[in-house]
Amino acid sequence: MAGGGRDATDCADAPAELRDDGGAGCDGPARVRHRRRGRGARSGRRRPRCRVRPVPAGQRRRRPRPRARAAGRRRRVGRPGGPRRRPGGLPGPGTGGWRGRSRCRAARHRCTGRAVGLLAGPGLRRPRPPSGAGWPGDPAAGWRRRPGRPGAGRGAAGVRPRGGDRPAGTAVSRRVALAVGAVALLVAVSAGAIALAGGTGEQAPDTGRVETRTAEVQLTTLLLQEDVSGTLGYGATSTVVTDLAGKITLLAAEGSVVERGQVLFGVDGRRAVLLYGDSPLYRTLQVGVSDGPDVRLLEQNLIDLGHGSQLGGAADEHFDSRTARAVRAWQETLQVEQTGTVDLGAAVVAPGAVRVAGHATDVGGVVQPGAAVLQVTGTTPLVEVELDARTVSVVQVGDPAGIELPDGRVAAGTVASVSTVAVSQPDGGPDAGERTVTATVRFDDPAERGGLDGAAVDVQVTRGERPDVLAVPVEALLALADGGHAVETVTEAGGLRLVPVETGAFAQGLVEVTGAGLSEGTRVTVPS
Repeated sequence: MAGGGRDATDCADAPAELRDDGGAGCDGPARVRHRRRGRGARSGRRRPRCRVRPVPAGQRRRRPRPRARAAGRRRRVGRPGGPRRRPGGLPGPGTGGWRGRSRCRAARHRCTGRAVGLLAGPGLRRPRPPSGAGWPGDPAAGWRRRPGRPGAGRGAAGVRPRGGDRPAGTAVSRRVALAVGAVALLVAVSAGAIALAGGTGEQAPDTGRVETRTAEVQLTTLLLQEDVSGTLGYGATSTVVTDLAGKITLLAAEGSVVERGQVLFGVDGRRAVLLYGDSPLYRTLQVGVSDGPDVRLLEQNLIDLGHGSQLGGAADEHFDSRTARAVRAWQETLQVEQTGTVDLGAAVVAPGAVRVAGHATDVGGVVQPGAAVLQVTGTTPLVEVELDARTVSVVQVGDPAGIELPDGRVAAGTVASVSTVAVSQPDGGPDAGERTVTATVRFDDPAERGGLDGAAVDVQVTRGERPDVLAVPVEALLALADGGHAVETVTEAGGLRLVPVETGAFAQGLVEVTGAGLSEGTRVTVPS
């Protein structure tokens, strides 16, 4: 049938779903069920016989709505399946390819027009015509008609190029385009992964052997060293107390060094002078006191201060007129009242010169006998280190040490003392609960100290040495399955030989070894 033709047929040619006569034919009155888009069929009314005209789907883009909708009608979802073709290009009766639409007025409920048959099927696709070809429906250009959904095509109704004669340049279907795009994406991702892995995608063959280099057996001296952390300082801090009562009028400056005969502090104008000794003065010394070691300590300090001529050049434990003359000469140099008597609290005794580390009170403060006035330390710069109590025996007094200062310089030092008492580290620290022993390391040249008080330093204590031993890099050692160690040597022919060895000291990244056939210059394999 040509497009746009109107061949009227009898109701009997209409599909079965458009008739409500149970399939008995159209001899008697038949009820034609009305179908509208999205609306259920009317039921229960007899209709007169209607004329049906088939219309190709491509000629109608939208189905006309009825002029009025009867009240109380519900929409019905769904539609019959696609058409089955028959000779002549139209679907046959009962195939589900017809959709009956009766042009009826809802108010009168009687058929006043003809039922229109529409073709239901897949949508039309209009490919882009090839360059130079005729219009899409031109049979000369290789096109044929194909029914489809109404309104799906954008050109001539129901036309599609032949599969075998499709002109070049026709648009590719969406499914093919998606497949091609997915393949292209997969190729791009694979190329990127190969580029990240190594650029070319080629992998080095796995030989199962570690890359190695060779090293020579050395004849050397191994220094046995212990690495510890320490703190710069001047030793332990001690407190200076006073036996005087009154107001502080003078204090030695923090960081200053006070030597024998110099003033540490003053109370109400009375000066406390530093004397050297190992026991403090506990009484007032004057003519007539009983003999005692405190008198000898005073006379020895007077001699060292240059007043020994009044004493006859020798110190004893008897305080007499000669001692009083020496005391008055000393008081004259201090520019204080010359009484020949040393009152309690006028002198402070210490083993040697002291360095003022801090003040326990301020100038103007009021003190009583026994009150703390100054914090002092020794004057020798040193480093305090904490040694593990379990391995403290490896460090001995007199062992040489290297001290790495905060500015990167390494100063030479010597272990000066090692405590014999182990103490537990306080809670909250990195070594909380561990028992350690304090050792001090002195600088061989105090001028090299530098740095700030309390600065952290690294100390390397040399606790011994192993002279003239054969040594190889630690990495050259191989563990044997039955225990022990071995090294892999290179023979003169270029082969490899496994040599069992006995190990000794470990130091500076080397290990002492002894074994059959090993000598200075022998080459061994080392992982690279």
